[in-house]
Amino acid sequence: MAAALLIGAGAACSGDDGGSTTPTDEASGDVSTTATSAAPPTAPPATSSPSLVCPDPFAGNSPANFVASAGQYVAMLVAMSAADRTLSFDVVQWLVGPDADAAYQAETGATEEVPNDYFIVNDSPQVRTAAVAPTADVRVLDGAGSSAADTVATSFDELAATSVEGSPFWLTVDGGVVVGICQQYVP
Repeated sequence: MAAALLIGAGAACSGDDGGSTTPTDEASGDVSTTATSAAPPTAPPATSSPSLVCPDPFAGNSPANFVASAGQYVAMLVAMSAADRTLSFDVVQWLVGPDADAAYQAETGATEEVPNDYFIVNDSPQVRTAAVAPTADVRVLDGAGSSAADTVATSFDELAATSVEGSPFWLTVDGGVVVGICQQYVP
């Protein structure tokens, strides 16, 4: 059974690729689920990145499987290094609607719908490390924020200097590099 908890209750969970140990294969998109590598990836040269649009968290589920080369995923940030421009994170799966209800009921034995209309699943505690693009678009909740629309732009350096423990973030990955980081509001 997957480990899953309500993020509103202060816990985090993940929906990774289920524990495969196959190294990344660029042709197939398979990724390694081994521990964080000793040498962090290198960020590409600075280029103009598209403006990040934080996703609507209730538009659908985040992917269940992480593909290191590209995609948009929900993750719990584990460590950040402004000096190395790296981000370590645990990929989680954000579920809404009937999928959230089913996962919540399976995990807790409850018969009612999931509180707050979302549920976070953590099938794997694996921590991954990726480079953060110099032009990464970083958005965090403003102090009074109550939705994804209430985010403000910041820098990766400023984010790395803060504590965001227990807060989910949407990560946008392109070419194996994080190009977007958007903090998710949770009630």
